[in-house]
Amino acid sequence: MAELKDIRPIFELSDYIVPICLGFFGLLALILLVFLLFKLRKYFTKDVAKIQALAILHNLDYQQAKQTAYDFSKYAAILLNTKNELEQRRFQQLNEDLKRYKYKKDVDDLQENLVQDLKAFVATLKI
Repeated sequence: MAELKDIRPIFELSDYIVPICLGFFGLLALILLVFLLFKLRKYFTKDVAKIQALAILHNLDYQQAKQTAYDFSKYAAILLNTKNELEQRRFQQLNEDLKRYKYKKDVDDLQENLVQDLKAFVATLKI
């Protein structure tokens, strides 16, 4: 029994350790809560700019060629899905076709096949 070692004395904690721990965990919980609220807000709210762009594209006046060309280029770029390469190439091709209706004072009416292509492209766009 002489070989037994004595038990360590009780370690004393500061009187302020409990409020410090509660404050730390409270701050951590608050940061986590704010992060989750931002994620949930982003998940449940729709992008207003995309909704407006889609509405404008669906209501394009194809009789006004110049305004249609500018509006299509502006608002279709907002809705363009950057992951879809086919959609990007199609948008670029339509933009190239619309260039002759831009940057001039007087322009002709839109060609009927171009109007059909624009309508088909707008129909495929999603928010």
